[in-house]
Amino acid sequence: FATRIERSFQTGLRSSRHFEDIVGTEAGFDYTLKNMWLDSASVMQESMAFLEGRGLRLRLGGIAVKFLMDYSIQGSSWWNPISASGHVDISLLPSGTSLQAVL
Repeated sequence: FATRIERSFQTGLRSSRHFEDIVGTEAGFDYTLKNMWLDSASVMQESMAFLEGRGLRLRLGGIAVKFLMDYSIQGSSWWNPISASGHVDISLLPSGTSLQAVL
């Protein structure tokens, strides 16, 4: 059972995921986050174990993630001339990354 869940989880992380655009106004600025992609994600080590009286322990180690998006921000009023736009490429490297949860 645990091996099947681990395999399914790992396979799901390896496929690309697209997120819907986010548009809003906050603190006097209009912002847009678009073309957001979870380009890749992987887990190098994973384990699951049942903990008596507590639940299921899930450990993930060596987590690598690459996330991409475009952004734009501008003042929402005529007197606020501040604006910026660009592309963000976020990479989380696997060395030293881990996650442990008890469900």
